[in-house]
Amino acid sequence: MATAPAIDVFEATPCGLGESTVWDYRRQALLWVDGAGLHAGDLRSPPRIFRKEIGGELQAWPWDCELGSLALASEGRILVADRKGVHLFDPATRERRTLVDPEPDRPRNRMTDGATDRQGRFWVGSLSLDEPREGLGALYRLDVDHAIEKIQDKLTIPNSLAWSPDGRTMYFTDSPEKKIWSFKYDLDGGTARERRVLYDFGAYPGVPDGATVDAQGCLWSANFGTGRVFRVTPDGRLDAEIILPTSCPTCLAFGGARFDTLFVSTARLRMSDEQLAPEPLAGATLALRVAASGLPETCYLGA
Repeated sequence: MATAPAIDVFEATPCGLGESTVWDYRRQALLWVDGAGLHAGDLRSPPRIFRKEIGGELQAWPWDCELGSLALASEGRILVADRKGVHLFDPATRERRTLVDPEPDRPRNRMTDGATDRQGRFWVGSLSLDEPREGLGALYRLDVDHAIEKIQDKLTIPNSLAWSPDGRTMYFTDSPEKKIWSFKYDLDGGTARERRVLYDFGAYPGVPDGATVDAQGCLWSANFGTGRVFRVTPDGRLDAEIILPTSCPTCLAFGGARFDTLFVSTARLRMSDEQLAPEPLAGATLALRVAASGLPETCYLGA
């Protein structure tokens, strides 16, 4: 089951908390964030949004608070979810416009994993920056008219938002539960129902983090803490396992001209010098050649 694809370093600049890999097919470039802005030891930098074309130079935009996730928007803009809400950001002008703050009553929460469904709605979770954080997060749906609805409360670390190629199946996890759930998804109403367990990662010491779906309908899951990426078939069978050179992968995206490169963001947040010594690539962004291909990201249609 374990495979050993070619693994390249796409970008060596370390992230404290690399997250939200998104392939921008319009520019043929990868977007991702350093959500926390904390590097090893005493080296500190602000949270940043990154963009890089294959073979190109790294671009970075500093941010003034903790970042959670990104999505594509119209006219080259980016939808950005952070500690203060959800915003439209134009990298060309650096203009930022806030669309909504889902949690003005929870100042110690930030937005976390987010993704668009196949109809262009944006789903995003929240988590607490404080410990204990159990049950202090939630899951939201941002519609194209900027109306936002709380879908579920009392979550801890919402993650793994993804949809099947036809958009009729939604995937999601609350990471500490260690289960990725599958739902029937209503294309018109944007509602999820009939939850079932797609795969239970309880046998592994890590937790499921970010996820993406390939063109064959299989879910790829970054397992934070084990240094592994898993591929799960739509019927819940684990059929591939990739071992990475660092223990904390966070998010996945297919990209490249033929969507046949799997980009993986990683983290080094809260790792000691002793833990980092055998993991020089902790926090780097990796590129894997795998026997699968992905699909273009759907743009958020409310912008």
